[in-house]
Amino acid sequence: MSELPPIETSFFEENKKLDQTRPKSKKGGSYTKNERQKRRDEVYRLHFEYGYSARKIADLMKINRHTIDSDIQYLYSTLQHVDNKISFRDLINKQHVRFEYQRNRLMQILEKTNSIQEKQQLERLIFDIDSKLTNTYLKICDSKLKNWDMAVDYINEWMKENHKDNHYLLYGDLITTSENKRKRIDKILHEK
Repeated sequence: MSELPPIETSFFEENKKLDQTRPKSKKGGSYTKNERQKRRDEVYRLHFEYGYSARKIADLMKINRHTIDSDIQYLYSTLQHVDNKISFRDLINKQHVRFEYQRNRLMQILEKTNSIQEKQQLERLIFDIDSKLTNTYLKICDSKLKNWDMAVDYINEWMKENHKDNHYLLYGDLITTSENKRKRIDKILHEK
């Protein structure tokens, strides 16, 4: 089994100091801005660089699972901003490489294994990795299509409000057509 990444010692040292100054009756709750940022930095490192789940991070850091879930949700929401630490494309590429390394290690172990039960377990793990990769690609494709659909709907609404005769359909590319022709095409598409 692979070795766990070390939690930044500064994170634990800072928390020990804070535990001494916090009121004893307090059981979690609000963090200062500085505490929250240090925690999120560590969650970022463990989740995005090592690929750990929220549950695993909560166990490692000894912090409430809901707090870690919130931090991860916040970190994903910041990925869309230009000045963030890692781009969405880099994140997907990094995850892909991580899965490929795991898959290669499992394949090497599979080749050396003689037990049928162990082979089945390893093959199941390899299948899970392949499924995760496929699902990631499908989600990206689906997301692109939804964005295009939203854009076309927005353009068509603007065209209608501004009394323009052309409207757009989305079939991989934008196609210009009149509103009457568009209605006929929609009718054809929706017929069985």
